[in-house]
Amino acid sequence: MVVEKNGKIIVAMPGPPREMRAMWEHEVIPRLRGRVKGDVLVTRVLKITGLAESAVDEMCGDLLHGRSPTIGVYAKADGIHLRLGAKAANEAAAYQIISPVEQQLRRIFGAMLWGADDETSKATWGNSSATTASVSRRWSRARAGCLPAASRTPQAAQATSAAAS
Repeated sequence: MVVEKNGKIIVAMPGPPREMRAMWEHEVIPRLRGRVKGDVLVTRVLKITGLAESAVDEMCGDLLHGRSPTIGVYAKADGIHLRLGAKAANEAAAYQIISPVEQQLRRIFGAMLWGADDETSKATWGNSSATTASVSRRWSRARAGCLPAASRTPQAAQATSAAAS
């Protein structure tokens, strides 16, 4: 259900996530896109495990101080999230701004980066013992210094050791 009044839009959505997600993606977003004037904001979330928020912040270095995309560092229940955001005339242009920085962050965090956007740890790692072994290998590689050279600062090494303890 959509109500419009005084230039404002209210959208009522069903409660079950699987119903809501489909309705949001196929009905609401296309309808709202037609009303957008000016720049759009696009975000991408990268998810990291095994490091403290302060270590992730430090490993991002100067990338955190850039104008576009902006990067926010957030501690969440499933690890540390990096939110990259860019404004541009359209989504494609915004993703072109985000992409090179995302690739740089993927190189910096390597095996510590476990997912993006709506991915969940359960979907990524599952509950199997083989998955547990895979996660354990990720931690071991990170502790052994298999992170990219850019992330092997003394502070990052110290943070990785502390997180592994």
